[in-house]
Amino acid sequence: MARKRKSKSIPLQNDELQEIINRIAECETVINEIDNSGLWKIVIKDMEEQRRMLDDNWQEITDSEKLQKARELKFATMHILTLKLKYEEELKAKQKELEQLQNLETEVIKDYDTETITGGE
Repeated sequence: MARKRKSKSIPLQNDELQEIINRIAECETVINEIDNSGLWKIVIKDMEEQRRMLDDNWQEITDSEKLQKARELKFATMHILTLKLKYEEELKAKQKELEQLQNLETEVIKDYDTETITGGE
């Protein structure tokens, strides 16, 4: 039967651990500020309108340069619209990374040095 045994913690560079903790705090700050910002709600409303305008009119653009500019504007608009989601994803990833670093465990399949052979098994 497999046994789990905590291994000795691998000493982390304090800078590495602090960097993760700082980034978690930054992501949380951005998410909280976005959630509580009336200004951000206006920006998102405007970006949604920009996206709708681009989606509704791109097929009417015949000039290749203008069409390329419309594509670039659409990508920039979508980046702004998904900004909070990107911070939420990064926050989850950093929290998971921090948890893994703090809870290092190894699984020992069998410890042959301390096992004895008994009959009937």
